[in-house]
Amino acid sequence: MIVAFGRAAPVSPPGSRGDGGRKMRMARWPALVALAVLVALAAAAGAGMLLYPAPPAAAQATVDYDLDNDGLIDVSSLDQLNAIRWDLGGSGNPAAANASSYAAAFPNRITAAATRMGCPSGVCAGYELTAFLNFDANGDGMVTSTDPYPNWTPIGGNYNSTFDGDGHTISNLLMNNSDSQAGLFRGLAGGGVIRNVGLIDADVTAGNGLQGVGILVGVNRGTVETSYAQEGR
Repeated sequence: MIVAFGRAAPVSPPGSRGDGGRKMRMARWPALVALAVLVALAAAAGAGMLLYPAPPAAAQATVDYDLDNDGLIDVSSLDQLNAIRWDLGGSGNPAAANASSYAAAFPNRITAAATRMGCPSGVCAGYELTAFLNFDANGDGMVTSTDPYPNWTPIGGNYNSTFDGDGHTISNLLMNNSDSQAGLFRGLAGGGVIRNVGLIDADVTAGNGLQGVGILVGVNRGTVETSYAQEGR
């Protein structure tokens, strides 16, 4: 901070010309002090000093996607549900080729191995719904091209981790797919588990040469428990 010093002017008798000059010099002091403060602030800014430090960059770049620390990655949007297809093992660590697509659904996710996605010790074992999802995103009573996923592509044929609905439902799934295996999930591998979820008002159509068609899962080699699926009216 800059401080200005000066020699006091001699005191003149009241009413004299000298007294008027003293008053003029005193009137300049507030302006001089304000100028000194501005100069000091400019110098501090130039030196990289911050009066109000910004939050650490690390705090802005990491988001915990396992808020209840149960090892299951939180899914609260259709985009995040769709992103599961790039991580069938449920680790929160997709292959490099799909990393950017996955990151778009889970922005600013924690990628460090020891704390990945916020899972305890960095070990994630699947996904869980934290919200009710509806494919009729605009609420007009039908699923059309104006909705983000008007024709769902099934999630992988070898989902090999846990998908826990946590009591939530997924509404208005619409799929008209030429694939011979169809459903919200194309298929579960031996270690795959789907539980505690309901699909309501679903409309699923598959192609010829059917190998497995369902609403929740096309081919099940894993475990489905405490779940249900209901066709649309």
